[in-house]
Amino acid sequence: MAFPLTGTALNPDLVGISLATTISLNSKATSTDQQTAVSSATTAVQNYINNLAIGQPLIINDIAHQILNSSTLIVDVGQPGNMLSNIFIWRTRADGSSYSRMLIADYTPAF
Repeated sequence: MAFPLTGTALNPDLVGISLATTISLNSKATSTDQQTAVSSATTAVQNYINNLAIGQPLIINDIAHQILNSSTLIVDVGQPGNMLSNIFIWRTRADGSSYSRMLIADYTPAF
């Protein structure tokens, strides 16, 4: 850039994701075991999403795999053919004041 011009660096828009699913636990799991399994599943999914490279696809089956492998007490994830009940995408608004939330309906799981 030539003098006296100045440049401005801009931050990329903040984009977040939230999702919901159900998990089936071993019938012998105590309430403490259940809480620990849910916490482990949450951490596993957060680590998976946080470690995706830029442009890398978010694969629903990989999320389910992370949940299943997070605890031996988890025996199933979601419903047949519908592992996640909903996925929300969060984006910053143009004025930066807060976030807007958009439901991604009828997503197509990758098999």
